[in-house]
Amino acid sequence: MAICGHGDGSSNHGGQYEASGRIWSGALVGGLSAGLDKELVALAQAQQIPIVGPSTLHTGITPNDYIFYLLPGVGEQASALVNYAVTKSDLKKTKLLLVHPEQEIARIAAASVEEQAKNVGWGSVSKHSYEQRTFNAAQLVESLKHDNSDVLFFFGSGNEAAALMKEAAAASWTPSIFLLGISGSEVLASTPSGFQGKVFFSFASTPTDITADGAAEFRALREKHKLPVRHAASQLAALAAAKVFVEGLKLVGKDLSRDRLVTAFEGLTNFDTGVTPQITFGPKQRIGARGAYIVGLDLEQKTFLPLSGWVKAN
Repeated sequence: MAICGHGDGSSNHGGQYEASGRIWSGALVGGLSAGLDKELVALAQAQQIPIVGPSTLHTGITPNDYIFYLLPGVGEQASALVNYAVTKSDLKKTKLLLVHPEQEIARIAAASVEEQAKNVGWGSVSKHSYEQRTFNAAQLVESLKHDNSDVLFFFGSGNEAAALMKEAAAASWTPSIFLLGISGSEVLASTPSGFQGKVFFSFASTPTDITADGAAEFRALREKHKLPVRHAASQLAALAAAKVFVEGLKLVGKDLSRDRLVTAFEGLTNFDTGVTPQITFGPKQRIGARGAYIVGLDLEQKTFLPLSGWVKAN
């Protein structure tokens, strides 16, 4: 969504506005960037346009000065999974199995696990990859069992994870398995009972992030603009991005420029949007919430079970 306005009541200039005698050509706020991340980074850098809160799973394409992500991508979530797993001393003693398809998002998550496992001193990591078109859960389980490990990080699809756990249970192998939250719904419906207490997901945000004030503000916004119920997640993300943008404008004041706005965003620390984890940016930090919540499964009730507060990615 393009944002432009009038810094001092002056007239609009084709998508630009004048603030304190200067012409300022605005910023981009919110929106879905998944699939266009490289193009968005190139645009922001070339045009020096601040972009606040684009939604994507891929936040680490290249360092950039002008894009400010609110929530973590798969890389940060995967690192948080490692940091949670390492708190369980019995798991760190065993080899870490890392399995992913040959697909970009999965490779990003896998690379983050390898790096973070090294950072926290996880002694042994065994990496396996596969082509999704030839995925065979039974064959994969047979291969992985020989590693004699009780820890599996798996970054395939939800259906592949569900099939893998079914075959693993049939083979009397039930390791602790760590997954990205994007695969949660398929896994929840079909996880074998032998995995009770052994399935862990990373989530960038949970309902507990929404404060009473945030909920009231969101409800009023939906009622005023008659927003559809089915797009709640996107609407919350847009609201959070807009609130971060407005806070940046307040910090800059009347002497507005792109560089001043970027500097203002960099100064945000533990900013509470009311609908997301607290946001902190910095001169070298362009992901406002770097980490994840870790969530388990209650297989009897078929529900997700919160296991941790915010786990940092670094």
